[in-house]
Amino acid sequence: AGTLSLPEMARILRDSYPERRIPARIAPALLVRLLSLVRPEMRQIVPELGHRQRVSNAKARHLLGLDFLPPEEALRTTAQDLIRMG
Repeated sequence: AGTLSLPEMARILRDSYPERRIPARIAPALLVRLLSLVRPEMRQIVPELGHRQRVSNAKARHLLGLDFLPPEEALRTTAQDLIRMG
């Protein structure tokens, strides 16, 4: 399986939907920290800056026998559904 960072997701979506405007820039951590001083909604992400969260579906696969889509396929499928639903 694997995981995708937000920039990786943006790249995949830009490649899949070149006609759509999908932002792929990364805001510098210092800018996010400064903005969090005046934008309360940004405060919650400050502790996560610079950390890549690792997750595992091993327990669900083992205990429940579930199979998961690869991250890239799951992202593209989700994007297709969201576009279809408007």
